[in-house]
Amino acid sequence: MKSSKNNQKSKGSKIRGNYQQKKGPVLLYFTIFIVVSIAMITLNQTRKKNLNSEQSGQYPQARNDNPSQFNKEGELNFLDKDDKLITSIDIEIADDDYQTQRGLMYRRSMREDRGMLFIFPDIEERSFWMKNTYISLDILYIDANKEIVSIAESVATKSEESIWSGAPAKYVIEVVAGFVAQHQIEVGDRFSFKRVY
Repeated sequence: MKSSKNNQKSKGSKIRGNYQQKKGPVLLYFTIFIVVSIAMITLNQTRKKNLNSEQSGQYPQARNDNPSQFNKEGELNFLDKDDKLITSIDIEIADDDYQTQRGLMYRRSMREDRGMLFIFPDIEERSFWMKNTYISLDILYIDANKEIVSIAESVATKSEESIWSGAPAKYVIEVVAGFVAQHQIEVGDRFSFKRVY
């Protein structure tokens, strides 16, 4: 009898031991499953939020990114073909992908003595559009020598039509519509600028 009880006890402890050995990996897998599920739900919600932000025209905050506020980052001089000063403006500078894509979108107004200078890392034919842009603009395309190669005047607001430079450009300047005509700025004129930050 003793031996049979011992056998039963040893069988019982083997069963318990096997159960406990199986219980460890099961809990581990269950914990991993829960963590991965929470991570996927969080990621999915973040993606939906970003998609909704893009569709509604809202973007995350970036450097100097308040559409109603002008942030002076430089001063720009327009010069004639003899390098005589035509006029000067204060500028914001767009020199990274986010800023060049955003440009002056969502602005409701801009003073005549202000503008935006776009600086690109290379020189090639460029095109701009007026999607989500509520101010009519003059757009000046400029080559690597800082000479104006083409001008688009009084470009229509909120248009998705591409406005091409027609020649390779490294810089683009946007000013309020009518600025070019008022100051008699022409193709072949030049510009210079300095940063103030």
